[in-house]
Amino acid sequence: MPDAKNRFVTLPPQAQIQPLDELPAEEQGRAPREGRLGRCIDCLLGTCSDIVRGLMPYLIVSAVLIVAIAVFFGVSTQAAIISAM
Repeated sequence: MPDAKNRFVTLPPQAQIQPLDELPAEEQGRAPREGRLGRCIDCLLGTCSDIVRGLMPYLIVSAVLIVAIAVFFGVSTQAAIISAM
C-alpha cells in the first residue's frame, strides 16, 4: 500500500488558487434586430423583462401566501399550488 503522504501530487501555490478575476467574461448577447420593427420588438421585450424582474419578488411572495392560506383553511397542498398558478 502506498504511503499516505506520497499519494497526492504537490502543486505550487499559484496553481492551487484560481481567482474569479482571471475567468473570461461571457458577455456575448444576441445582436440587436435591424429595422424599425426589430428595434420596437427589442424595446418591448426589454421593458417586459424589466417589469417582470421588478415584480418577481412580489409574485413569489403572493403565491407562497396564497398556498399557505389555502393549506391553513384545509385545502390540500397540491390543490392550493394549482390554484395559485
